[in-house]
Amino acid sequence: MKKIIKDIIKFIAENITGIMAIICGIWCFFSYKDVSEKELLAYIISILVLIASSMFIERFLKISSIEKRFKTLESSLTVKDIFMYCHAVKFWDYSEKYAKKIFISGGSLYHVIAERTGVFEHLLNMGCEIEIVLVKPYSDAARLLCNEVVKEIRSTDKFSEHTIECIGLLYQYKERFPNAKISIRLNDHVPPYGIFAVYESVKNDVKPRIIQVNIFSGKVAYDKRLALWFENSSEHTQIAYDYFCDRIAELRRRLNVLSEGQLREIVHPNEDHNKNFSSDSPLKGTQQG
Repeated sequence: MKKIIKDIIKFIAENITGIMAIICGIWCFFSYKDVSEKELLAYIISILVLIASSMFIERFLKISSIEKRFKTLESSLTVKDIFMYCHAVKFWDYSEKYAKKIFISGGSLYHVIAERTGVFEHLLNMGCEIEIVLVKPYSDAARLLCNEVVKEIRSTDKFSEHTIECIGLLYQYKERFPNAKISIRLNDHVPPYGIFAVYESVKNDVKPRIIQVNIFSGKVAYDKRLALWFENSSEHTQIAYDYFCDRIAELRRRLNVLSEGQLREIVHPNEDHNKNFSSDSPLKGTQQG
């Protein structure tokens, strides 16, 4: 009911001159016998003025409506706001400014971890929590990812060695920053994309400020892969943002965080097992070479 009343008031306000012209026209039609020709001419001129005013007001309102739509389009996201190359530094700029916690999932993440040691050290010095999900070395997922996605490395062994090297760097961070919270998970499924998220709070119920999604397209060089960018504050990409928040939650539920002992077993495997991992290793069931 309130909406109907509001619409009626809006209609009257926008068409007041036209309504007045109609009222005057009706009055003149029924009263022209009782007024002089001079007065009738004055009424007719007044009606014409009201009609002209109504036309100008209607045109003004249409122009205002068009301008408003253009402003809305200008404020909307463009393709450049969503798409970028995955090696862009935008994620790391946000991390240094806002991160209380970061979440990163991908393949070996060699380009991320091994090539940005200074960034990780800076984040850890800031007290930032770090969550990492890598593809399980020497697994079927690693082989498929290496064969179908990774362009720079053709050997599954080399790909897996890079993964273990990154785990080793993270393990060193845990030793150098004893108060830091670094959690590492291994994924035995082939990921269709990498997810990078920046959190402004370490509370479990808080959603990330931004999410960057690196697309794993077939045999495209790392610096040429496309990435998608989503912000929590943007209503234009809310559906996609919520979808990838759910994917982060799914990875956390499905994959266990590696213990200190499991990390040591990966970084310093028992050499007596001759390239095979021990029964205590999270890599049990996989084999090098």
